Amino acid sequence: MTHTKAAHSLPETSLSSATAPSIPVSAWLVALVLGLLTFVLYLPTRHYAFVTLDDPYYVYANPHVAIGWTSDSLRWALTEPVAANWHPLTMLSHMLDSELYGVANPPAGHHLTNAALHAVNASLLLVALLMLGSRAWVATVVAAGFAWHPLRVESVAWISERKDLLAGMFWIATLAAYAWYVRRPGWGRYLAVVAGMVLGLLSKPMVVTLPFVLLLLDVWPLGRMRWDDVFDRQGRLRFAHRVLEKLPLFALAAAGSVVTFLVQRSQGAVEGLDAFPLPRRVAQAVIAYAEYLAMMIRPEDLAIPYPTPQALNTGELALCAGVVVLITLLVLWLRNRLPWLSVGWLWYLGTLVPVIGLVQVGTQSMADRYTYLPMIGVLWALAETLDRSIAGRRGLRVLASVCLLAMGASYYIASREQMTYWSSPQTLFARALSVTRDNGAAHLGMANELAAVGDFRAALPHYERGTQLEPRRAVGFFNYGVSLWERREALDRAVELFNRAQKLGYPHEPIDALMGAALVAQGRDEAAAPRLALALQSPETAQFPVAVAATGVMLARGGKLNEAIALYEDFLRAKYDLVIADRLAWIRATSTDDTLRNGAAALALVARGEEAPEAGNPEHLAVRAAALAENGELVPAIDVATEALRRARQLDEAQAAPRWKHLIERLRGQLERYGNRQPMRESPAQWSL
Repeated sequence: MTHTKAAHSLPETSLSSATAPSIPVSAWLVALVLGLLTFVLYLPTRHYAFVTLDDPYYVYANPHVAIGWTSDSLRWALTEPVAANWHPLTMLSHMLDSELYGVANPPAGHHLTNAALHAVNASLLLVALLMLGSRAWVATVVAAGFAWHPLRVESVAWISERKDLLAGMFWIATLAAYAWYVRRPGWGRYLAVVAGMVLGLLSKPMVVTLPFVLLLLDVWPLGRMRWDDVFDRQGRLRFAHRVLEKLPLFALAAAGSVVTFLVQRSQGAVEGLDAFPLPRRVAQAVIAYAEYLAMMIRPEDLAIPYPTPQALNTGELALCAGVVVLITLLVLWLRNRLPWLSVGWLWYLGTLVPVIGLVQVGTQSMADRYTYLPMIGVLWALAETLDRSIAGRRGLRVLASVCLLAMGASYYIASREQMTYWSSPQTLFARALSVTRDNGAAHLGMANELAAVGDFRAALPHYERGTQLEPRRAVGFFNYGVSLWERREALDRAVELFNRAQKLGYPHEPIDALMGAALVAQGRDEAAAPRLALALQSPETAQFPVAVAATGVMLARGGKLNEAIALYEDFLRAKYDLVIADRLAWIRATSTDDTLRNGAAALALVARGEEAPEAGNPEHLAVRAAALAENGELVPAIDVATEALRRARQLDEAQAAPRWKHLIERLRGQLERYGNRQPMRESPAQWSL
């Protein structure tokens, strides 16, 4: 069988000539204006606070990042994973921000860096599309849609998603470098492509799909091969050449995938098939593909996090599968006549593979940030189709431009509105709870935020519901137990929750410390002893002063008050802590043993803590009043104890916690003694935590 020359020729859209298309000055100006408008769009985020989703790990509670650029922190960034990912370039970026701006809240500088990176990506995408041969109108539509769509808000307003922005920047830069290389192949230009991919992988592992996208671009718009090349010998040779050309990139992708999987598995982030069977994962992936398309068209009810449904809706699955299959069959049928449709659609399908849930990381099924790069393929395919449909029709082009301008403005406004939900962690989780159902992660997030501001009473129902919906999330059970402990309420339940968290793999050191303290508070010293012993043996003991405080109470109850004092003094010599200082000051001020009381030492301990943030806590004020009374200053002691009682009553009214009720009773006893001109006296048998 013979073939004509035309059958073997590359498509007419081929742009693989040696001469690169010149980018007019007007296009550079459009790119600049687009970047500036995008930066202005996200300026309000500079007033927004850190959120408790990942931000502690990436920035403000990470000592390596908070300290800025040092030799130790640089070494750490290059060798240690964070939040179950190894992305050293991302961590170096956060460290640079900390060096420049610090980690004060609100973190204006960190937010502005995110906004600037996204603005650069918008401008860079427009330029890269022009280098790949797109018309200026198409490139502008795609770049503006990418930059202003509400789905981008999560990647920009969330400081921890710096990795999205960096990876996106290097991804887009690699596309431009590849277009540059194709027009005049050479080692220097090829190394630019490799460097772009390496930098992208060091920012976020999602870049592993980049070599596959470059193969798609070889079909269209670069025209270096055809979809039907697999059907003839010459075509297969051409295809093999394009694949061999990218072997170093595929090797980088394979290495990045292996490293990412190993790191995530070692951090316990990869869910096993017993938790999420493979058929369930495939079904959820199909639904996600269709739902992301719907979110692109109608960006409503966006939230973080989205929960994985407890049970699949077979009707929804059938509909979503039908949509995905129908679009796939259609673009493949049109692959030669309209190649941009198949390229854009396969770009979308392929770039979502690392995050579509086939390898389940965590419990959420979807995330707005996952569309950062995949959405470009869909936008490009649609914009190219529209452009060719109205080619040579001036009136239609004007009408389409006006409609797209209105759509862009609506996206801009919608992004501003979506942004407001990121203004604080509580508004973020409240939004998620209002637009999703059975969202265990959102309940736990809201509970953590309420607990962080001391509203444990409001946090408890969120913890209860969250742990019901997320029965495998160890940190949820641990934080639930902590909230009960902070209220000194239902301590049997707190012990049960700590046990559950430990069985699910939560680190044993904080569990030993808090469970031991809860048992001591219940008077179960014998059961507490082994737990507290383990906590005190940990090299992280300094992080758990509650274990030291509880051990001291246990020793004192057992008649070993001198050992308790020595324990507290040793701890304070190594690290000051207000709770331990107050424990020691209470002994020095109230002990029934005359040889152990020392009013001056008690006052010195109290004075040392006056600058601490917790110095206004009524528990500290109670200790201060006792120290004043021991030094004969009964009138000031009454004033301080009265203020402590007022604050304790306020806390009790707000929280109705046993902790404050007990303190109120103790303060009443103190005031009664001071009114009788007697200092406070308390035996170890009366001590509590």
